[in-house]
Amino acid sequence: MKIVFIGLCSTYTEGMTYQENLLVQVAIKAGHEVVFVSNPEEYKNGEIIETEASDSMLANGMRLIRLPYVKIGFPALYKKIRVFRGVYNILKSIHPDIIYCHNHHYLPIIDVVKYKKNFSDVKVYVDTHVNEYNSASNWISKMFLHRIYYRYLAKRMIPNIEKYYYVGEAEKIFSQKIYGVPEGLMEYYP
Repeated sequence: MKIVFIGLCSTYTEGMTYQENLLVQVAIKAGHEVVFVSNPEEYKNGEIIETEASDSMLANGMRLIRLPYVKIGFPALYKKIRVFRGVYNILKSIHPDIIYCHNHHYLPIIDVVKYKKNFSDVKVYVDTHVNEYNSASNWISKMFLHRIYYRYLAKRMIPNIEKYYYVGEAEKIFSQKIYGVPEGLMEYYP
């Protein structure tokens, strides 16, 4: 089976033990072909650094594609709106059986929706780690980023996914209240 993980909000760093890394390890161990589409950032010496866009095969057998940010305005803005080009074409070239999105807070979630509409056999899953304590911590973030922009992306995504996983009760409540994710689509994912 071909699985594409999309982590454009994540900072995929080889050798770490974050959920992104662990899910990849399990999928590879089960014999699946795995591709991870990431932003161009990683941890180095305890700090997040920006790296170059790249397409490489890692030692564990996973293909890692790092996409560059489309730099609209200043870094604090473009790292929140997360515009990346090429996601639809990547999906089309791989033709995955499963797309697993780590969060939905990036414009290319629209590419995932488009791909799902054109290739209805693909299964799309989304998870969230976002709650009112770790995100939307100020009025501008809550009202504009979350209630307008990310909610718009969620509304486009919701009819086209199989399951929306949350990692805690705070994430569930936040997703229902701010993004309008229906409870029937949600499932606890520890």
